[in-house]
Amino acid sequence: METPNILRILGVADIGSGLVAIAAGSWLGDQLGLPTALVVATGAFLVPFGLASLTWAEQRSMARATVAVEAVSAVTLLGLLAFGPTATGAVIAVALAAWCVGAALAVELPERRLAH
Repeated sequence: METPNILRILGVADIGSGLVAIAAGSWLGDQLGLPTALVVATGAFLVPFGLASLTWAEQRSMARATVAVEAVSAVTLLGLLAFGPTATGAVIAVALAAWCVGAALAVELPERRLAH
């Protein structure tokens, strides 16, 4: 699968995740041990970022931005474990961190092949 198609899929996933974070911010915040406002703000970031991924999927700069955002997200999600989330929250954080790493690799590996 080519990078633009991967970015489009991730864009749709980001929009969906953002809408879930906005709609279920209170519950997710409780599970992750975070303020609801932070979860909702994260969702509010993901929706336009997803739209940008859909809009600029053909741009190499979007691939670089996606890899950076996914990498920072993975590290941040694993860092949440230090704040004592519930068991459900820990599973959510680890699963999302794994998703972020996979997403970053899915974008980065084809980009590396194209560069050579």
